[in-house]
Amino acid sequence: MVVFSPQAAACRIYEIKHSNEIVPAQYRHLTDEEKCRDTVHRFGTIQGKYVIYRGPSQMVNGIRYLNVEEYLCGLRNREI
Repeated sequence: MVVFSPQAAACRIYEIKHSNEIVPAQYRHLTDEEKCRDTVHRFGTIQGKYVIYRGPSQMVNGIRYLNVEEYLCGLRNREI
């Protein structure tokens, strides 16, 4: 998933998983240099890389793992 801000010419990129475990293969697309270059070309600067999953929120190898329930509740508090 890519969330794009045209005003900022920037984006955040996400992988969404059903697991509650952390596995490096979950974020392989987020760290793929070619895919990241293509994303920057199309959507601007990548401001964050995230995996949404069922486990606790934490940082792993520069990738922020977000608990799905916390992420969704946080959306409710944002203006769209």
